[in-house]
Amino acid sequence: MIDYSKKRFLVVDDFSEFRSSIKGVLRLLAVQHIDTAANGEEVLELCRKKRFDIILHDYNLGAGKNGQQVLEQLHDEGLLDPHSIFVMVTAENTQAMVLAALECEPDGYLTKPFNRATLQQRLDRIVKKKQALAPILDAVQKDDHLGVLRAAKTIMQASPRLGSECRRYMAAALYRQGEFTTLESLLEGINKERLVGWAALLLADIWHQQGEDKKAENLYQASIRQFPMLPDLLDGMASLRSDQGDYSGAEEWLLRGVQLSPNTLSRQVRLARHALLNRRPAVASKALRQAVSLGRHAANFNPEWLLQLIFSLLPGDKPAEGKVLQEIRNLLDDLDKSQRTHSYLPAASALLRADLKPDASNSDTDWAALAQPLLEQEQVPELLTSLHLGNLLCRRGAKAQGHSLLQQVLAFYGDHGQVRAWLEVELGESSIAAHAQASDLCRQAVAAHFSSEQMRANELFAAARQLAPANITRALAEARLLLQQRSNGQASGEDLAKCLEPLQRMPLADSRYRAYQHLRQHTEELW
Repeated sequence: MIDYSKKRFLVVDDFSEFRSSIKGVLRLLAVQHIDTAANGEEVLELCRKKRFDIILHDYNLGAGKNGQQVLEQLHDEGLLDPHSIFVMVTAENTQAMVLAALECEPDGYLTKPFNRATLQQRLDRIVKKKQALAPILDAVQKDDHLGVLRAAKTIMQASPRLGSECRRYMAAALYRQGEFTTLESLLEGINKERLVGWAALLLADIWHQQGEDKKAENLYQASIRQFPMLPDLLDGMASLRSDQGDYSGAEEWLLRGVQLSPNTLSRQVRLARHALLNRRPAVASKALRQAVSLGRHAANFNPEWLLQLIFSLLPGDKPAEGKVLQEIRNLLDDLDKSQRTHSYLPAASALLRADLKPDASNSDTDWAALAQPLLEQEQVPELLTSLHLGNLLCRRGAKAQGHSLLQQVLAFYGDHGQVRAWLEVELGESSIAAHAQASDLCRQAVAAHFSSEQMRANELFAAARQLAPANITRALAEARLLLQQRSNGQASGEDLAKCLEPLQRMPLADSRYRAYQHLRQHTEELW
């Protein structure tokens, strides 16, 4: 029988009656240490001050952060150690709500109403599993990948029933070590008798990275038939199509993903980006409205989403008017309130407001002067903002400033074929040729890395770096390889620092910025 008397509990619900009810149930389980919170901010504040063993968290907290956003922020801030237990609780059982809750991977899930027996049964099962996996979790907490592998093998021998859990931890450790050949063999063994969702997803991604796109696609398709309620598989197919240059196909797979699980913020944002690049503003605006609604209270709310929504509403070659014009102005007002985190937003807002004025009143507008603050910022606007504002400046006659902004886009995002197609109109084919070549070299380098051909990967990355030194995709991929080699004494901290140096002006709003920060942190630790 589990002893809960010394475990610290946190009960989170916006209804005080439910908090009191759960406290009463926990008292019957001999729980002595119980804290409560009514909203996400209270949860974060409490978790920054003390460690909780078990968190029972309602998904829907009314206004403010929901349970998914709180769990994501707890992970981002390192406030949950591997031994902690997070159980998502919800009164709703709609597909959208359930999938959104499960996609953030809580340790357990409970549907209201539930009684003492149900709660105890669920908690007992999770606690027993965590206790059995404790040696693995200790190694995870220390970031000791070899320790994870050793502990997993020992536990599997003693408790074969935990084999599935152990193999998942082994797969994560092998991936972080860059042992892709061993990982591929492990995953093929797991999927040999029957497909396992997470293992099939990871194996398909590895094959895709290796350039084995046909094998990857076949596995994705088979897995989607087997696990039709696993939206990550649809995301995988979207990535495959995008890397193959089938951008409409990528958008269609993302559309299927948001239809299946519409409450996952990152998928809506990704769909909007593809739709805008595909010049499908109606699809983009729908996705962005949902993203803004979902993410308004999230820690990672991105004011770029407001800009992208504006871009999706602009009618193109004719001036905005009526309700559309008013909505754009309202969005610009919202944008002006969100300028604390992105220093270039005032300049972007000023350009868009000037562009909304009737042409007659724009005759004396100094577009070059309006653009200058944008170009002088240390932070670079995200891809879509730079593309649209660069084209706006070119259309308004400030070609030098517009081209300067578009050249920044090319430097950071020239690996994307659709971006190159947009830029070719203004910058010319000769300007983008080197970036197309660098993109091909980068794909070959990644394939070599994931095929455990590290020396060849180094050579290909170096060749790509000569052609596109600031490309984000290449720099992050090469840095991951160098980080693995540094841990084995095969690369220097100086090599790693030089690889990341061109990304110092990387757009803060880019979804990969956290990955960049993580790599920078590791680089500083290695120095």
